[in-house]
Amino acid sequence: MSIDDKALWYGYLNSGDKSTPIVLDYELHTGSDETIYLFNFKRGAILEYRRIIVEKKMKELDEKESALIKELKKSYLAAKESFNLPKIIKNTQSIDKGKNNSEDEDFSEVDTFLDIDDEEFLREED
Repeated sequence: MSIDDKALWYGYLNSGDKSTPIVLDYELHTGSDETIYLFNFKRGAILEYRRIIVEKKMKELDEKESALIKELKKSYLAAKESFNLPKIIKNTQSIDKGKNNSEDEDFSEVDTFLDIDDEEFLREED
């Protein structure tokens, strides 16, 4: 088992007609303790689910289902390449990993939205 496999959990979401194999990537966070990202094999996409609803419906796949796990991992990795976390979540995860993205940030849109003039904040009052 590779390091990548330890960050992934393979299971099955039992939800009637919408039941599907799933992947939980422990490195993907929604930014909320109330929700969770799961790769939905049937839909071929990483989707956000309410944790309280899905956790009780999740069952881990066992070793007998290794062929399914291989296909699931392959499909998940393909979906992950095109998956875009919301910007705020990306920044939070970077901070968690000790990276400083502040130098790369462009706050001009925020300044324009708030009608902020940087020089106004830098001037000393008379």
